Amino acid sequence: MPYLEVRVRASQIILLCALPGMLAAQSPSRHAPTADTLFPTLAEEVAQASGHGIDYLKLRDRAARRDTAAMRVLFELSARHIFDGAGADDHCATLWALLARWGDARYAAVLARQRLGVRRAVHADLEYTGGSKFARRFPRTYALGT
Repeated sequence: MPYLEVRVRASQIILLCALPGMLAAQSPSRHAPTADTLFPTLAEEVAQASGHGIDYLKLRDRAARRDTAAMRVLFELSARHIFDGAGADDHCATLWALLARWGDARYAAVLARQRLGVRRAVHADLEYTGGSKFARRFPRTYALGT
């Protein structure tokens, strides 16, 4: 009977030992995602909004729970152009994350009830973040700003 030689490198042993922990960290949570897991805390938009008397984190958290009144305020902030630089980038990213969370039909239904200037401002913010993916992935929302 031939002798079977087994060679195992130290890196393979380390990987095999770490694998269960890595898999546990990647397993889906049984709890619904919170706003903190959907978006990181974006300090610039929070600071710039607070300069206008707006609690951006509270507003964003309500919008993440599909609160239409909160979404209307976030849309209006786009039209008021209160953000600049990193704050504007952060706000655009927040709108994009909320669009992905709400889905095209629900997001578009809320946005459709806004005045044209607001729809165009939100469209510009989403196009800035989503680029060419915007029209393909979210055609209803995209159509509202064109």
